[in-house]
Amino acid sequence: MIPAALLKFVPGGPQLLKFVPGGPQLLMGGVLILGLGIAGTGIWFKARSVYLKQGRAEVQAVLDRAISEHNAAAMAASDAYRRLEQALNTRIQEAQDALLKERAAANQVVAALNRARTERNGLRDQINAYAAGSGRAGEDSVAACRDRAQALGSLLDEALRVGEESAGDGEQCEAGVRALLKAWPSATAASAP
Repeated sequence: MIPAALLKFVPGGPQLLKFVPGGPQLLMGGVLILGLGIAGTGIWFKARSVYLKQGRAEVQAVLDRAISEHNAAAMAASDAYRRLEQALNTRIQEAQDALLKERAAANQVVAALNRARTERNGLRDQINAYAAGSGRAGEDSVAACRDRAQALGSLLDEALRVGEESAGDGEQCEAGVRALLKAWPSATAASAP
């Protein structure tokens, strides 16, 4: 039974005793159920917030782990790229050094060809003067003309032989250049890892 002192706090409490038998017990039972419901709801919200905080912590831990794995992978890829770039730069430098050596060798060949051209021009002038008889062609004997013609024929044979050898050497050199150009990596193959 509910004490009468508590009934004065319930609206219409004393009159409930008169109209509804067991009314105050029902009222107190309802208040008790309402209180338990509110308390249970509060406990549920508290438990949910703890669960959500724990879930957030787990999510944050997974996110932190994923970020650290991503950063490690990015660093590994960066290191691999740096090593590849250094290797390619080394190859480029070696190729440039080889090109400079080849250019120096080609410049020496050009200088030698220029010297040979100068010698050739002087030799051609000497041969022309020899063939013309050095201005004494009218005074030469038949034997001297034959000797001069034989010497010029030998000189022509030697020039033709050297020309054929040079043509063969040039063809071999050209074949080597064609093979080198065919083997040289193209721009698309050079960019592939």
